[in-house]
Amino acid sequence: MVGSFGNICPRNPAIRFVEDTPKVLAPPARSPFNGVAREGRPETITLVIGDAEPVEVEVERWERPRGGAQAFWRCPKCEARREHLYVVEGLLACRVCAGFDVTASSAAAPSHASRAL
Repeated sequence: MVGSFGNICPRNPAIRFVEDTPKVLAPPARSPFNGVAREGRPETITLVIGDAEPVEVEVERWERPRGGAQAFWRCPKCEARREHLYVVEGLLACRVCAGFDVTASSAAAPSHASRAL
């Protein structure tokens, strides 16, 4: 028996989705200056997107409690600590500033209560 698992509708092109947008992955966990952070000065990395002007983005590195390190970007728009930045209309932004619809992708997953039934 062949059944259908729901209607497959094309996505609305007006709604931006995270998975359809170019992403800048997290910066390296260890600084090339031999340490996690430099005292007194924030570390910045200059990124160039296409033919646009270079953008300086601040990097924040943290020691992890069980060893190792993790690095985050500071969003150029809202200054929030983010693991990924996205390229939207030639500019860098976090998922919140870019206005991604994250509820649409998570709405398709069944909730914990419905899986228990």
